[in-house]
Amino acid sequence: MRNKEIDNEEGRKGEMKINSVNKEEKQKNEMKNNIENMNKEKEEKNDYKDENLKLLRLTDVLKIVPISKACWWRGIKNGRYPKGYKIGVRITVWKKSDIDDFVNNPEQFSK
Repeated sequence: MRNKEIDNEEGRKGEMKINSVNKEEKQKNEMKNNIENMNKEKEEKNDYKDENLKLLRLTDVLKIVPISKACWWRGIKNGRYPKGYKIGVRITVWKKSDIDDFVNNPEQFSK
């Protein structure tokens, strides 16, 4: 009789371990599914984004158009280069599409 009780207790402990392992696996699977769903949502949100809507800072522009800052600003003042957009007191950005247009057809900005 006592052996059966011990066997039952050991069986219950084994069942408890199996149940806890199953719970952990379920939790891991739920977390994986949540992460996958979040990534899908991010991809769906980013599908509409156009690469040409990207904004470039001056350092990025000067990597594409290899001239000095002074020459760039002088060229903007003279109308030779595309004007930027002020988004802050000391922050000017350019649309990537404007810079690409300038690189492909610089005559359109010349006077």
